[in-house]
Amino acid sequence: MDVWESHFTHSDNEVFWVRDLKLQKMIYVSDAYEIIWGDSLKNIYNDASRFVKFIHPDDVDRVKSSMLNSQTLGGFSDEYRIVRPDGEIRWIYARSFPVLNAEGEVYRIAGKAEDITERKMNEQKRLLFEREQKETLVREVHHRIKNNLQGIIGLLRQQLGSYSELEDVLCRVISQVQSIAMIHGLQGQSQLVYLCEIVQAIGLAITNLYAHRSKIDIRIESDKPVLLGEEDAVPIALIINELLTNAVKHGLKNSAEPVRLELHSDGCNAEIKVWNRFANNTVNQPNANPGKGSGLGLIKSLMPYKGARLVFDKRNGNFEVELKLESPVTQPKVSGMREPSLD
Repeated sequence: MDVWESHFTHSDNEVFWVRDLKLQKMIYVSDAYEIIWGDSLKNIYNDASRFVKFIHPDDVDRVKSSMLNSQTLGGFSDEYRIVRPDGEIRWIYARSFPVLNAEGEVYRIAGKAEDITERKMNEQKRLLFEREQKETLVREVHHRIKNNLQGIIGLLRQQLGSYSELEDVLCRVISQVQSIAMIHGLQGQSQLVYLCEIVQAIGLAITNLYAHRSKIDIRIESDKPVLLGEEDAVPIALIINELLTNAVKHGLKNSAEPVRLELHSDGCNAEIKVWNRFANNTVNQPNANPGKGSGLGLIKSLMPYKGARLVFDKRNGNFEVELKLESPVTQPKVSGMREPSLD
């Protein structure tokens, strides 16, 4: 038995090794190397750095850097993946420490490499289970919020016929609550939501709510959809709702030309345009100074700090407002995510 073997407990799950710094050769490697790495002991004895070729491509630069630093710091500890000759991927937890000679100089490096694949797989299963549980809970919360908001919408609608003098106020509140409820409904399916679905849902809701006042032409380009994150979905929905509501309320009543709602996106950025023929469109005018909580004041308070801006154009009796969205408000379509539904 080699003198080094007497110092180590043999295990098929752990590789013990000792390398001579001066000779740059392995002077001891335990048999488990062949089991874990799928490589022969002869190869590693002939080339002490051979194990590096098995490190996973995504981990190799980090591990090499860590090993280089360990030469000056005196120790190494890291987790990384290896790719065996048969293609199987295994997780390794490797540690090393310096061995001093009689003069107190480091002349050898000893270490242990443990196969932790089973532990890693169990950890990944646990994290996946916890993520699924969290997503289920989040979906349930969104679903309940949506249902509660729809109950509020129903109560508000009941008041429309009773208080004609409050019709405009009630319609505005209903449309705002509808927009929030719609977002929670979509987030009940996925925390990331398609902008095209938001635009269409708001456009149809305002169409139904103000059918007696104006027609709305909804044009959505969805070939290259973009997504909105959880933080921005509700504010953007309320902004779109407010712009479209203003266009309907302050446009020419029963005009032959309908209010237009358009969405164009290129997979990264998006432009939402609201166009109408105006009568006395003071609320939407960029130079107006509306009160807080209404019209442009509400829109400005909802605008994200980055990734969103408004452009106004008023000429020849037409009024157009364009909401331009980009990263970080917009996000590209996620691989594997469901396709947008525009029924």
